[in-house]
Amino acid sequence: MEPYPIEVVAACDTGRKTRAVALKYRMGESWVCRSKPRWRENGEIAARKAGSTPPPKWRPHADKIAETVPEHPDATPVELRQILGFD
Repeated sequence: MEPYPIEVVAACDTGRKTRAVALKYRMGESWVCRSKPRWRENGEIAARKAGSTPPPKWRPHADKIAETVPEHPDATPVELRQILGFD
């Protein structure tokens, strides 16, 4: 049975060294190290949500692209940029 993260950070709170806790519970030392301050400051140990990526730059032009591509099916990307006026 794998240890719950709360058991791991609780073991750190007892004064054990990060490496000793990581070895005992067979977890990454870096995870234990990063989790301790988050636990002390926020009481949170769950994985954080990944950051979002910015939307593609072509998104505002999607309608214009959707109209132009069927009209010029053999156009290369360079030609499409010229036709759409992006150059």
